Amino acid sequence: MKDTAFQASFARLTRDSVIDGGECALVYGAAANLLSFVVPLLHRSSDASLAFAVLTQLLVLATVVAISVAAGCAIQVLRVLTWRVDRAPLRHRLVGAAALAGVALLMSYWLNEPALLVASVLVFVLLIATHVVERGRGDGERRAWTNWRAATLLAVVPFLAQPRSERGWPAAMGIGAAVAVIVLAFWPLFRPKRSPVPGRTVGWLRPVALALLCVVGWLPGLLAEDLEPALIVKAAPVPPAPRRPNVIVITLDTVRADHLSIYGYGRETTPNLRAWWREGATRYTRAFATSDMTLASHASIFTGLLPSEHGAHRRGSRPDTGLRSSAGTLAARLHAAGFVTAGIAANAAYLSPRFGFNAGFDYYDARRPPRLTAPSPSYFFGGTLLYWVLAYAGPDFQFSYRSATAVTDQALRLVPQLEASGRPFFLFVNMMDAHTPMVAPAAYRHAFGVRDEGFYWVREYPELVKEINSGARTITEQERTNLIASYDAAIAYLDAELGRLLSGLARDHVMDDSIVVITSDHGELFGRSGAVGHDGVGIVPGLFHVPLLIRFPGSRGPTSDRRAVSAIDLYPTILEACGLTLEPSSHARSLQPPSSDWSQRPLLFESFESAWLAALHPRFRGDERAVLIDGHLISTGRPDQQEVTSWTARARRSGGELTQAIVEEAYTALRELEQAAEIDQGMPPESDGPLDRLRSLGYVQ
Repeated sequence: MKDTAFQASFARLTRDSVIDGGECALVYGAAANLLSFVVPLLHRSSDASLAFAVLTQLLVLATVVAISVAAGCAIQVLRVLTWRVDRAPLRHRLVGAAALAGVALLMSYWLNEPALLVASVLVFVLLIATHVVERGRGDGERRAWTNWRAATLLAVVPFLAQPRSERGWPAAMGIGAAVAVIVLAFWPLFRPKRSPVPGRTVGWLRPVALALLCVVGWLPGLLAEDLEPALIVKAAPVPPAPRRPNVIVITLDTVRADHLSIYGYGRETTPNLRAWWREGATRYTRAFATSDMTLASHASIFTGLLPSEHGAHRRGSRPDTGLRSSAGTLAARLHAAGFVTAGIAANAAYLSPRFGFNAGFDYYDARRPPRLTAPSPSYFFGGTLLYWVLAYAGPDFQFSYRSATAVTDQALRLVPQLEASGRPFFLFVNMMDAHTPMVAPAAYRHAFGVRDEGFYWVREYPELVKEINSGARTITEQERTNLIASYDAAIAYLDAELGRLLSGLARDHVMDDSIVVITSDHGELFGRSGAVGHDGVGIVPGLFHVPLLIRFPGSRGPTSDRRAVSAIDLYPTILEACGLTLEPSSHARSLQPPSSDWSQRPLLFESFESAWLAALHPRFRGDERAVLIDGHLISTGRPDQQEVTSWTARARRSGGELTQAIVEEAYTALRELEQAAEIDQGMPPESDGPLDRLRSLGYVQ
């Protein structure tokens, strides 16, 4: 008899645990899916995908049900051990909500999400209060929608209580709304008990409501799926005569020049790029980006302006800003001249239309791939759970951007359509595979000796970045070696896809009548200078020295140009090569003719504060601006001493003594840049600051 009672009780516990945990998890997952779609809408963009919505909800469901069943089994075992099986049947319909809150509590610790922690505690308080009220009044009705209220608390309260930069509404409004949700969740516990209505049944209501909620939670992902845009060639604003060359600009995101074998790197990372250069391109050995972040640097390429002039850059803890309406872009100029314009960008975060990069394009595609790696905020912990699960499955699941293979395939499909227009075309292509997580295909990772552990990029790498940049420790040689191996493998993969793209263009004879530009927006640091990453780190050679190769129509044989050139020079260079009038510029210069004397030309750089880095260490606080002139770097603040010294030392050996005239010209350029940025903290000319700074760098004894 006892065995029969035990089996019946165990079966009931298991069934109730599955139903209870399943309902609670599905409600939470559907609410989180809806809200994770709302968050990016506040920024006029969406990372949602149907695959992500379904998989995260199923993962939370499986996790919570498993914990609920395990908890139920544990309770039953305790009853057996205490000889309580023969007593009244155990009812524990709150175990699902408790399991969900327990998962949320653990995730709040891992993700350092205080709002999620508070919501988890509130759910436990709600469950305890529900149990007490039910025992005191015998009112089972109080429990009927407890799972819904608990799951809603966990989803909505952290969403409302996040910082203003994520929400987009005042903090008081968010906190007030969160308090209102909490009151509504607890209110059913304190309302008077109602007498049951004879013959009334609503047993179907919760299952139907749950099914509708799940479908509604998946709909945003379905509606937000990005499709490849169609090329719609509009009528030319002006007659296309005279025939102008096509323009093809390819940017390799996060690629520093000194890791390319074409620039003398010891590893063979760019054989295809070298082969293309030998066919008739010009390699610029001293080319520099204007900033250490994609947004600012690409905007300089597109406009010929410095970041403080075009306005697209990071602004500390405030939201990043896009191109100013007054900043004309290369695509807009070429489109106005009769070009068909098309852009394909893998960096969907910073090259998206919301920053103005689609201006002047007939076709612009900055989609993300169908994302499976936590596009939602971390307080919706289902995305993080899925990220971790996929990370254990291998690094190939960690793409948050379209691969170089996908971008190349799309470009090769697009070029024949551009040619069919009968007009010159401008094609912009951005590849992002050298950016973290630097996951090249397995063949490249193995060839370069990468430590092939997927979980590294999920947990270990973020911790490494935090520890190194905060100054808590220095990077080990093994860690640095693996980072560099991953980076080099990614560059080798980029080179292979770049070679495939260039071969396709040559095969279709597109290259014969085209200006082809290959460059990068910034580099990456690997800990030697006490920093890992790039954005907001400061003005360091590894971040600003980038590759630049240009092939003009009719070029024959490889050439090297040793002038110090800037990314802003591409704008006037391309316009001049296309026979278009140049706009006056105080900084940008056309790279033609090659014989121009630029020995005393100042190059300007800007690094903008990253709030995340600034919180780690004071050395990252504030913006930094610097000028490179005649091989000497002079900065307004927070440069890394070791890197700057080695950079300028190499320049000194090539000649160029620092004179007072150079100092005055450098600070004139810096003052002009600071005025453009509306900054009042520049160093006045009568101050001793410049000399002190030069002494610290070893220029002046």
